[in-house]
Amino acid sequence: MNAPYTHAKADQKRLTEYFEAQWETPYQSTIQFHKWLTDTIKFQPSEHYLDLGCGMGSNAYYLSKNHEKSLFEGVDIDQDLVNQGNQLIQKKTIQNVNLSQDDWFNLREEHINRYSGIVSLQTLMMFKEFQSPINRVIDLNPDWFAISSLFFDGDIETATLIKDYTYDEPKEYYYSTFSIARIQELCAQRGYPYFSHVPFEIDIDLERKTGWTGMGTYTERLDDGRRLQISGPLLMNWRFMIASKTPL
Repeated sequence: MNAPYTHAKADQKRLTEYFEAQWETPYQSTIQFHKWLTDTIKFQPSEHYLDLGCGMGSNAYYLSKNHEKSLFEGVDIDQDLVNQGNQLIQKKTIQNVNLSQDDWFNLREEHINRYSGIVSLQTLMMFKEFQSPINRVIDLNPDWFAISSLFFDGDIETATLIKDYTYDEPKEYYYSTFSIARIQELCAQRGYPYFSHVPFEIDIDLERKTGWTGMGTYTERLDDGRRLQISGPLLMNWRFMIASKTPL
């Protein structure tokens, strides 16, 4: 089993800035993920939903605002981010969302059979392989789960080792692009035969920061008007996927 190359190796200040910004202005990826998801399934009143790898809980907060009668929980391995997120939740007097610290690969038993649906945004890409994290999600036995990450609509995968020299002490971490077909096959084998996926095509321009040479998404326009999403040296093949026990 491979551990994630995420918060444990990241700069706390950069993480805080990233998540705080989304609390005030939701990212287009979150807005479009939510729109696609609610066109596919329905959030039910009083049912519990989980955001895995929630960071400071900005995505869980966005869902909670749009589905005030549903109950949302967020789990992240980073206790500092969880604490900051819960402080913001208290300040905003939000009643239907809370965050807790836990490990995706060693979740407490209380999470099993608890959730109608599970979401995870922009986290799967930070694992070196998808089988272990996807299996851990399925072990929780939700009705469905939906993920935004880097995917390829074919039979090729990449695990790109990033060597980031923009830190005072250079850091290494992975950006992985997984085969959507292979994930669909695993989901079907584990009892989630109903599957759908779409590309995330951003509809706004993102400027590259002047003088910045590190990771951070920006866009380049194609001749047909579509936008490529790029971060550092990588093309970001974002897609949304959902796997369900029952027809979508």
